[in-house]
Amino acid sequence: MFAVTEFSRNVQRAVCLLMSAVIVAASLSLGAYGANAALHDTQYTVTVHY
Repeated sequence: MFAVTEFSRNVQRAVCLLMSAVIVAASLSLGAYGANAALHDTQYTVTVHY
């Protein structure tokens, strides 16, 4: 019984670690995508008058 409980805790810890890594990677990817989109935003025009 102890072995099953210990195995279950290890699996839970591994799944939690994996989910944390996925969440962090997704957050960083979305942030990088947003920053890249902001750098290449071409919805504005600049007019220079002499």
